[in-house]
Amino acid sequence: MREMLRHCGYETAFEMLKDNLSEKGLMELLAHYVEDDKSGYIEEYCEEIASDNFEWVDWEQVKADADDAAYEAYRDGRL
Repeated sequence: MREMLRHCGYETAFEMLKDNLSEKGLMELLAHYVEDDKSGYIEEYCEEIASDNFEWVDWEQVKADADDAAYEAYRDGRL
């Protein structure tokens, strides 16, 4: 891929896509990768937006963190 990009005058695929796709094409590409994301990155990004902009709280994570802290305290003899 790097050889192809350099041949076309680009250092990154992002630069090539940005210069050669319409805004609609870029949005379609983004939509495809957002929906197919398996890395968890998109979910983390959305959680950050939800928390920062909509006061969302992941109560399951809060409970899991509290359970972990209680177990650690028990394990360390603090309880």
